[in-house]
Amino acid sequence: MHTDGPRSVQGAFQLAEVAAMAERAGLRDASLRRCWPERYLLSWSRG
Repeated sequence: MHTDGPRSVQGAFQLAEVAAMAERAGLRDASLRRCWPERYLLSWSRG
């Protein structure tokens, strides 16, 4: 039985976790959106 795929998905970051990490990293006003086939797309620019 293959278990690596489901475990990887279960262990992936949730959007709220990624947003919090971006904020802590100083990426103010980063854009975060769901993006198929990946889980999300995080974008930021130095304004």
